[in-house]
Amino acid sequence: MPAKQLIGLIISAILLYIILSTINIENLKDILTDFGAIYFILFSIIYLTTFYFRALRWRAITAPMANITPGDSLKILLVSYSINFLTPARLGELIRAYLLGKKAQIGLTAALTTILMDRLLDGIVMIALLLVAEPLSDSKLPHIHEILEVIGVLLALILAFILIPTKRLVKIRQPIKSVPSSFKGRFTCVMRDLRLSGQAILTYPSNIIILSTSILAWLIEAAFFYLIIWRVGIEVNFPAAIIVLLILNIGLLLPATPGYIGTYEAFVVLALLSYGAGETEAAAVALIAHVIQYVSVVISGLISLKFLGVDYKEILNFKVREQQW
Repeated sequence: MPAKQLIGLIISAILLYIILSTINIENLKDILTDFGAIYFILFSIIYLTTFYFRALRWRAITAPMANITPGDSLKILLVSYSINFLTPARLGELIRAYLLGKKAQIGLTAALTTILMDRLLDGIVMIALLLVAEPLSDSKLPHIHEILEVIGVLLALILAFILIPTKRLVKIRQPIKSVPSSFKGRFTCVMRDLRLSGQAILTYPSNIIILSTSILAWLIEAAFFYLIIWRVGIEVNFPAAIIVLLILNIGLLLPATPGYIGTYEAFVVLALLSYGAGETEAAAVALIAHVIQYVSVVISGLISLKFLGVDYKEILNFKVREQQW
């Protein structure tokens, strides 16, 4: 077993042990039983709605170098997220790039740069929303506002560097003449593709589409968490649900088992405890949200794979070294 997977397994096991040792199992069973199948289905639909807006954003980002339909963008996105739930090391992002390259006839490097730009813009919008929500959320997390500001500035600087015109980029590269020419060539290609995908930010109406879909996706996902929290019986306001999303997304950056088992629950519980929720109720929210996301995304991803005309064996046999970069 690779070291990263082993570390992820250990972290997940420790976090699960901590959670299980602090909750009342019988009370947890009662909360889960009372939740209701209708709410499970309704909240699944709400969560899946976020992918429609994420797909529109990604399509706008890919437009300068690839022409894909909104439907294909949505299906590829669902497949990649389902693979992220089923495999370690976020393999879904590579599969997403592979499927985009196959559909739009572009290289894997170009496809990966659209995903990097998509993630970067997603992060910037999320931080902006969190900076607005944090003062309204009655958060008891120490220095959270200052941390958000630092992260936001760093992401904005990365985006600004990517969008630097070619002539200025050449000046920046001049001090690193000792770097091997092969690396310089690859760096130049990557930056070219990043700037190309980043052109959508500077172009109307693509920039409006990217901004509006990003905001809607995050607000709907926050609403998804807020409704589950409400159904379980924890009293927090809507901005607090946005903060829960922040803590969760930070936690999911850690090495973890496939499906983020343990890591997901631990960071949702951590976030809700900061608002005075009980351990058992917080664990119930985490478990319900995780199961809804896992089941809805994996099923939707498998269906999308079929509609894309891609055999699952093709995905299982995917090898990075055999791809055209």
